[in-house]
Amino acid sequence: MNIELVKKLVNENKGWGKTYSPVIIALISSLIAFSIVAILVSNTWGGIRSNAFEQLQSHPRFLLEFSSLVLLAVFSLFFSAGLATPNSLIESNSKVAKTILITLILSSILLMLYSLIASALPTSMAGKRLYCSLEIIFYGLLTQAAIFYLILQRRALFQKNWIAFAASLGSGLVPMIIMQIGCMYDPLHNLTYHLTPVILVGAIGAIFICCKAKKI
Repeated sequence: MNIELVKKLVNENKGWGKTYSPVIIALISSLIAFSIVAILVSNTWGGIRSNAFEQLQSHPRFLLEFSSLVLLAVFSLFFSAGLATPNSLIESNSKVAKTILITLILSSILLMLYSLIASALPTSMAGKRLYCSLEIIFYGLLTQAAIFYLILQRRALFQKNWIAFAASLGSGLVPMIIMQIGCMYDPLHNLTYHLTPVILVGAIGAIFICCKAKKI
C-alpha cells in the first residue's frame, strides 16, 4: 500500500468527518482527565495528602519529579493525537517527536530511580491508600477510553504501535501523577504500586489499538 497516496486521499475525502487539532485534543483531554481524576481521588479513601501542596512548594526535587511526569503525560497525548493526524506537525516530524518523547520518559524514570538513593521527600506512610494500584488501573482505563475515542475517530493509523504506546502512557500517567500527591510518598512504593499499573494500562491499550487498526 502506498502510504503517501492514502494520506492524500484521506485529506481530500470530505466524508471522513471533522478532525481536531492534536494540540486541542491534548490540552482538552489532559485538562479534563486531570480534573476528573483529581476530584475522584480527593473524595475517596482519604483524599489528597494533607501536606502535598506544601511539599510541592518547599521541596524543589519533588516539584521537578512531579512536573516531569505532568509534562510527559501531556506530551504523550499530544504525540499520539498528532501521529494519528495526517500532515500534522508531529506526523511530519515524527523522528524528532519520538526523540523528545523518549527523552522525557528517560528523564522521568531517572528522577524516580534517583529518589531510591536520595528521596525527594521524607519517606512517610501519611496518605497511604489501600487500593492505589487498582485506582490507577481503573482511572487509567477510563482516561484511555476517552483518548482512544478522540484519536481513533475515522483516522488511518500508519504508526499504530507508537500511537498505542503514547496514548496508553499518557492515559496511565494521569492517575499516577494524582497518586503522587494523593497517596503516601515512598520511592519504592511509587515504582511498585504506582508505575506498574501504568505498564498494565499500556499493555491493554496496545492490544486494543493494534486490533482496532487491523480492522481499518
